[in-house]
Amino acid sequence: MPDKPAAATSAFIPTALRYTLSLALRLFIALPFWPIYLLLRLLVPRPPVVVPWARWSWAMGRVLSAELERTWQVRVILALSLLGRGVMAPLWGLAWMLDELLYGRALDAVRVEAPIFELSAARSGSTQLARYLEEDPRICSPIVLHSVFPFLWFWALIPDGVV
Repeated sequence: MPDKPAAATSAFIPTALRYTLSLALRLFIALPFWPIYLLLRLLVPRPPVVVPWARWSWAMGRVLSAELERTWQVRVILALSLLGRGVMAPLWGLAWMLDELLYGRALDAVRVEAPIFELSAARSGSTQLARYLEEDPRICSPIVLHSVFPFLWFWALIPDGVV
């Protein structure tokens, strides 16, 4: 019977390789945007979609040094994941700044009245409740893709009916 640490170690190498390749691709994509983002940050405050440096470095330090009940493989995967998020900061920041430039005044003019937040445990009927809420014509909500990438300028580029 094989022991569990050997199985965990054998699964670690492909996972770490995948995260490393993802980090390299993200770095390749985001690197040209870093100077633009840093110059704009001299003029405008940090966009709320970009994690503050202090918070990011705290999380990275916690992953690497704190006494967590995690193996070193999990720490490496978490560190690679955090680095991937940090590398993409200029793209998220520039996307936010472009949205503010193009739609800031219009978005500030919108008043949200009586918002509804659905919070629930797993297997509690939340999917059925969401379906009921989606059928109500008085309620509007973003589609999942809008929640994942919430920038209006991007969705304005997509023709109607595609998403």
